[in-house]
Amino acid sequence: MSHLLAQKGDEMKAQKPAANRADVASSGGPASPKAANAGGAAGAGAAGDRNSVKSNLNLAIDIIHNCFNLDAPKSIQKIGLFKLQELLPDFKLLYPLYVNVLAQTDDDIKQMILSEEPMRPGEEIFYSFGSGSFRYKLKSDVNLFDKYLLANSLIDIIIAHGYDQLHQQHMQIFMLCIGNNAQGLNQSQNADSWFKVFQKIKDFILIAICDEELVNDTLVILHQFLTSPALKFQVYDYEDCRDQL
Repeated sequence: MSHLLAQKGDEMKAQKPAANRADVASSGGPASPKAANAGGAAGAGAAGDRNSVKSNLNLAIDIIHNCFNLDAPKSIQKIGLFKLQELLPDFKLLYPLYVNVLAQTDDDIKQMILSEEPMRPGEEIFYSFGSGSFRYKLKSDVNLFDKYLLANSLIDIIIAHGYDQLHQQHMQIFMLCIGNNAQGLNQSQNADSWFKVFQKIKDFILIAICDEELVNDTLVILHQFLTSPALKFQVYDYEDCRDQL
């Protein structure tokens, strides 16, 4: 499925120049009726092709939603976490689904995916499906993640599920996105987006400070918000924080 999405995405990119050429040809001054009709037909054909590709992409994404979720077999979830990672930069609407599964997966798989050290070449994972068994060569690259989208998707899921506090599986992801991401938080163009994350995560952070298992990571995350040159003044001026921080 990841190959299908990548292929269809390339097809859409390839069709854009063709569509542009058709537009130029049809607007390049006086033309004969035959040429105009040909240009119109080409434009209509290009539009039809784009609609077909978009329809196929939507179908592929629907299939991913049906096959890759918390109800899917653990083996499918684990393979999907690796195989879908490289699609996230182009298909950002997959982030909530991806993060929901990532937060619940086994610790060893989560550590492999969130590790900032490259995986060893040729590292494999072995799965059995019924009477068959397969070996998959896995690779993970945290640079493929949009850390803001990762963090924002996670806090939205936590709120939607009605959690009253953070758990270790959440903190592992927040540490990658916030605790170890001072450079990302310090970019002024992203300040408003990260401040919205802070507004949503603040109460959970204050509760997590009282958890002896989470306090160290929580203080690192809070420190990032309070010391980021692009964020700290917004955080200090935030009305709900004045009496709490």
